[in-house]
Formats: sequence, structure tokens, C-alpha cells
Amino acid sequence: MRIIKKRKRAEKELMNSEEVFKIIFEYAPEALYLNDLKGTFVYGNRKAEKLTGYPREELIGKSFLKLGLLPLNQIPRAAFLLARNALGKPTGPDEFILKRRSDNKVWVEISTYPVKIKGKTLVLGIARDITDRKLAGEALEKNETKYRELFECANDAIFLLDSEGKHALVNKKAAEMLGYPIEELIGLSYKDIIAPSEYKNTQNRIMTLLEREPSSLQERVFRKKDGTEFPVEINLSTVRDAEGKPLYIQRIVRDITERKRAENELRQTANKLRQALGSIIQALASTVERRDPYTAGHQSRTADLARAIAFEMALSEDHIEGVYMAGVIHDIGKISIPAEILSKPSRLNELEFSLVKDHARIGYEILREIAFPWPIAQIVFQHHERINGSGYPQGLSGEDILLEARILGVADVLEAMASHRPYRPAHGLQKALEEISTNRGIFYDPEVADACLRIFEERKFSFDNGETQTLGSSKAAVKSLG
Repeated sequence: MRIIKKRKRAEKELMNSEEVFKIIFEYAPEALYLNDLKGTFVYGNRKAEKLTGYPREELIGKSFLKLGLLPLNQIPRAAFLLARNALGKPTGPDEFILKRRSDNKVWVEISTYPVKIKGKTLVLGIARDITDRKLAGEALEKNETKYRELFECANDAIFLLDSEGKHALVNKKAAEMLGYPIEELIGLSYKDIIAPSEYKNTQNRIMTLLEREPSSLQERVFRKKDGTEFPVEINLSTVRDAEGKPLYIQRIVRDITERKRAENELRQTANKLRQALGSIIQALASTVERRDPYTAGHQSRTADLARAIAFEMALSEDHIEGVYMAGVIHDIGKISIPAEILSKPSRLNELEFSLVKDHARIGYEILREIAFPWPIAQIVFQHHERINGSGYPQGLSGEDILLEARILGVADVLEAMASHRPYRPAHGLQKALEEISTNRGIFYDPEVADACLRIFEERKFSFDNGETQTLGSSKAAVKSLG
């Protein structure tokens, strides 16, 4: 009885153990299955059902060949692995494409182990779905291929520099640009491909990029293998790892030799056009002054003074040139006024003065259709306006008057008062300066008036040469803009 009880207890414990292992087998996170050495399924867990798409009753008793689980080209490898199992050897992990019942395919990774169950050799298979991993790998490989093609076929030269400033990777365009074979460029220092004059700037830039700066665009001078130097435009950036540590300096380089040549030709053409424009403006000014010999030189002297005021106010070269050009022809509207009025030795009556005042509008009408690079017509139109609104012909005030017109207005008044007129002698420079000082902020823009007073009192401006003579306002800086 003791022996019987002991055996019963052992059988019960064994049954309990089998139940535990069955539960573990059934709910394992990977697909587990048993098959014989011919590939016929003996058993499979829930995950195996889900992976193959077959319920286990359709799996059991059928081989993978009959179920068509594997493509034809993978069957020989599966047979080879079964032969190894028959010799008692485990296999895997091996990758297979599994054709599911629904006809869609999944990538699986299978490991097999020969096991003895009730004296019979079976194969325990563990299958893992690796479809997501394979698709991600394929996508990555596809992207790498695409970016490699983009890298190699890029129209710009691409250089990757390591932390020592040596070329770790370059594309075909880089080799063609510099006249080197690709293999010769690899490992070559950046100093070997730039002009000696660029050494210091380039080294400092590389160090800065490695430390913190994300990217920059700059122009530099490169040097070919044969020593020829040429201009380039470089886009610099830092390639960093996942932790933000710098790996490489990437330089995307474009040869801008042709662009520089075109820019230079365009600049020369623009200069010629400006010179021609200046000559035309001078010719127009001469036409006016020949009709009014008593005011000959007024426009050029006013232009010189206006330019000096604009320079004192630190306006841009373009603004200064615009002020000067407007000054040269600011009285062009007088071409429509009868010569006898312009040269009348006595004071003008009200009708005559109204005709003279109309010269600002007429000048605007003459100039408005000409495509100057500055608002010349408007400057001429507004040069008799005053900031308190008492000027003519539009009665503009304050900021409604162009700054260039405010400058020209001050220069025009000062030159006219300081010079002789047919109907009166010159008031003199001192009297003219007092007029500007007294009506500063009333008729005349305060900033313009102050600049005008400074160039006479501190810079010693003279109408004799139209230049400031002292305190750093160089003759060349002012004169060259004419």
C-alpha cells in the first residue's frame, strides 16, 4: 500500500508538472512548435497559430511542405536544417520568409532543438516575427543607397573633415573641382586645398564649429592640385552623434568663379551706366544755367554742400549719391521760366514770383518718367518744402518731406543767401549760417541744420572746392561720390 501511495503521489506531481509546462508552452511570447524529422507538425502553441494563420488542428499532422509555408527557394535550406536535427544538432537562428494562410508574408527567425519525448526524436522550434525589423532594415538600406547616390551625384562638392581637419569622405564633384583622385583626397589636410591666405580663418572656423556653432555660409579661396586658386562659397555644418558630440565638419562647396566674373562685369556695367547718367544730369544742369547766367554754378555748389551734409549725417553712399545728383539738377524746372524774369535786376512782382515758384513742379514733371536709381523727381519736387508746412508747392511738413529733400532745402537756402543775385548783393556766409541756426526746427530739419552748421564751423567746408578739409572728413570720401 505504501508503494502504491508513493507511486500515485509521484504520478500526481508529474501531472502537476506537465500542467505547468503546458501552460508555459501555451502562453510563451514566441511561437513554439513540435515537428518530427520529416517536418510534420505534432503540436503548436497559440503564438504559432497566430504567426502562421492556421488553427492548430489544421497544423497538426501536416508538413510545412503540404501547407506551403515556405517559398520553393527556401525548402532546400529547411531540409538541410532538419537533417542536422536528425543528427542531434540544434540550428539557428535562421531567417525565413513565412507564407501565412492569408497569403501575406512575414519574416521569421527560427531556432530548432532536437528533443526526446517518450523515446522519439522530435524537433522543438522557436519562431520569432522579425518583419518590422527587416522592413526597417530595408528602409534604412534604401535610404542609405539613396543618400549615397545623392552624395555622389550632387552638383556641389561635399567634404567631411575629421577633428584633425583631414578629409574622411569626399564625393566625385569634390575630386573634379580640385583635380585630385578621390583616394588621394582622403586623408589630405584641409590646408592642402585652400589658399595660404585662408589658413588662419579656416582653422578658427573649424574649431568654432566643433565647439558650438551649428552652421554658416561664407566665401573662401580654394587651391587646386596644380596650384590654381579660385573663389568658392562654403556651407559649413557639424555632424554630431546621438549625444551631441561632434563627429565631422561637413563642407558643401560651390565654385563661384563664373558668378564672381559675372558680378564684376555687372559692376563695371553699372559703373559705366552711372557715369553716363551723371554726364546726362550735368548736361541738363548746364542747359538751365546757360539760360540763367547770374545763377551759374548755383546748382553744382548746392549739390556739393548737400553731399557734404549727407556725409556728415553718416548716410549710406547710395543716399549721398542720390542727394548729390538731385542737387545738380534741382532747378531744372527753371527752363520753362522766361529768361527776362530769371535775369531781372529788380525784385520780382507777385506774378513773376509765382512763375518762379512753379519751377519745383515743372522739374518734377520733367524728371518723373526717368528711371533714376533714386527718387530724384520727388526730391526736386520737395526741395522748397519746410518742416512747419510753410513751404511750396505742396505745403508738406515734417516726416512727409523726404530726408534728401530736407537736406537739399537747407543747402539751397544757404548757397542762395551766400551768393550774389541780379536783384541783390550777396548776404554773405555768416548771415546765411545765422538763417539756418535761427530757423532750425522751424523751417529746417534740426538734424540737417546741425550737420550743416558743423561742416562750416568744425569741418571748415568751403564752396571753393565743395569739400571738408579737416577732422577726418577726407576729401576722397566726399568727392568720389560725384
